[in-house]
Amino acid sequence: MPLSQRPGWLPFALLVLAVALPRQGQAETLLERGAYLMNSIVACGNCHTPQGPDGPLPGMELAGGLVIEDPAFTVRPPNITPDPETGIGTWTDDQIIAAIREGRRPDGRTIGPPMPIGLYRQMSDRDVQALVAYLRQVRPVRNQVRLRVAGPVRHGRDRRRRLSFAGCRPISWKASVPCPCSADSRPSSPPTWSAIRV
Repeated sequence: MPLSQRPGWLPFALLVLAVALPRQGQAETLLERGAYLMNSIVACGNCHTPQGPDGPLPGMELAGGLVIEDPAFTVRPPNITPDPETGIGTWTDDQIIAAIREGRRPDGRTIGPPMPIGLYRQMSDRDVQALVAYLRQVRPVRNQVRLRVAGPVRHGRDRRRRLSFAGCRPISWKASVPCPCSADSRPSSPPTWSAIRV
């Protein structure tokens, strides 16, 4: 017998829909949106939460210190908990938003890779405010993270080559500079950076 002919199918179907569909009369709060973004799309914890052999270290959510190694850089993402001494507890909401969207710390230093500033720059005002709301409610963790990682630096033409390979050709290039895409001008090894700060 088809479901539509069984007695009581309509109340059951309405109950299922009422539970499965989001509540239409209630708007998502900033904190709810921030939790969703933080634990899915933005995923700050992937870099800012230290990991052990069994996953994230308990009690260290967003406390920084995870070593991220890449052929181009080695970095330790900082503590972004609201701890006032070792985290972002003294930063204003506008300073946090500038760090997320512009890659700029309150003291003017640049936040470097692997922070995907180019992607975060496109976030809506509401989504960035939601991230700030989430960061404000995280448990403060005192964890001083050493930010500077030393290594050889490549300047000048090598930097322009990296930009070109990434699809960016600086406007300030002069016509006399050879195209960095030619096979003979490509760097033989990946560039490395020193003094990367995130």
